[in-house]
Order: sequence, then C-alpha cells, then structure tokens
Amino acid sequence: GQSTLNMIKNKPLFGLGFGSFPLNYLYYQADFLSQKPDYLKYNTKAAEAHNEYLQTWSEMGIIGLLFFLLFIYLFYHHSIKIIRGLEKKEEKIILIGLISGITITLFHGMFSFPLHIPATSAAFWFIVGLTVVLEDMFLKKDRNNKFIKYRRIFFYSGNNKIIFNIFKTIIIIIIIFFMITLINTLIIKPYIAEIYHFSGMRDSVDKNYEKALSNFEYSAQLDNYNGRNLNALGITYYNLKIYDKAEQVLQRAKHYITDVNTFYNLGMLYS
Repeated sequence: GQSTLNMIKNKPLFGLGFGSFPLNYLYYQADFLSQKPDYLKYNTKAAEAHNEYLQTWSEMGIIGLLFFLLFIYLFYHHSIKIIRGLEKKEEKIILIGLISGITITLFHGMFSFPLHIPATSAAFWFIVGLTVVLEDMFLKKDRNNKFIKYRRIFFYSGNNKIIFNIFKTIIIIIIIFFMITLINTLIIKPYIAEIYHFSGMRDSVDKNYEKALSNFEYSAQLDNYNGRNLNALGITYYNLKIYDKAEQVLQRAKHYITDVNTFYNLGMLYS
C-alpha cells in the first residue's frame, strides 16, 4: 500500500534493488505508522506488496517495470498475430486457452503476488513457455500463415539467416540463465527453506534443539533475509544457551519481521 508507494517515490528510476522489498518494507512502514498511530500495526508481513507491478517498480525501478511490461506486450502482440493467421479452429482454441490462463495470473498480480508463490509462479512460466513452443509448432504446420511467410522471407534469406540464428542463440542463452537464476532465487531456495523451517519447528516441539538448530541454520542459509527463519534460529540458539549468537541473529530478525517474541527473547537475553 502506502509504504510501497513511498519506496517508489524514494527511488523511482532504479528501485531499491532486486529482492530487497522485505529488507526495506519495515523501515517505510515504521514511517507510515508514526504518521498514523491508530493503524493496526501488530499484524504485519513484509515479504510482498500484494501487487506484482508495484513491487517490481519498488525493487527494480521504472526501468525494470518497463522491461517487464515490454515482455508482456511483445508476448501478446506476437501471440495475437499468430492466432489471427491460423486456419485450424482447434489450434486457435488451444492457444486462446493458454493465453487466458496467463492473463488471469497477470490480472491477479494487480491484487496479490502470484509470481512470488512457488506453485503459481512455476505454473505461470511453464504455461508461457508451452504457449511459445505450441505457437512455433502450429506455425510450422500452417504453410499458408502470413506470419510465417513473412518470417521466412525476412529471417531465413541469405546473411539474415546466419545473423538471426546467432542472435536467437544469444537471446535464448541469456533468457535461460536469467530464468534459472530467478527461479532458483525466488522459488526453489525459499521453498526448500520452508521445508527445513517446518522440520525445525517439529524438532523444537519435541525439544530436540540440536536437530532443530541444524534445520534452522540451513533454512536461514537458503533464505537469509526471511525474518521468520532468523527468529526461529535465534530462539533455538537461546534455548541451547548460545547467547551471543542468539543476540546476533535476533537483532537481524527484528529488521525483517514484526514479532513480539523476537523482542521478548532479546529482553530475556539482556535480563
């Protein structure tokens, strides 16, 4: 909401840095709450903005947002052009169905954060990739399609073919590298961290703090800016009477999560 808009206002061009929203949110929220002290302030979550476009703008600036919107525009422009040129009704229906799923996710992103949830994000990019592959397959089958005739004349004649193939290979490598990095950072690592976090919680309930410590340490290593992981790790250090590390981790945790237990345990350390 307002805190995200304040982030954008502060760094509108280049943003605060990719993946930095959880790191900065609480500071901006504190400023907002100081102006509106009656606002509900004990039920907070700093991981997402509940708007994919505003969060992209706050993290990557207007330049990053424009690149994302350009990708969306080019995808729809290309897809609509192909669908209009296809002759088979079945092929059109398949592509329209896939693009509808993509559209729903993008619309949902105006009110939530589907691209930051492992399941929906993986499904979204899978459908995007599947749509592109099917479009290319349908084009090759449809010899009368005006789009593919133009593509053959322009891209596959003489030197243009060599240049296009080199350019296409470079672009594909860059996209694959970017997608692998993005998926690993935003989906795979946080998802595995969640698994180890809940394993640690089960161990803590059983008072097996040594085993819990191992799980929480690995969880925090995978998702180092997750306040919940750091909070659990700090509390486990406290239970094992490793007070210096407990203080260090809990001090970090309070920057990424609003949890009364974090301050309670810090208070216990100082008492």
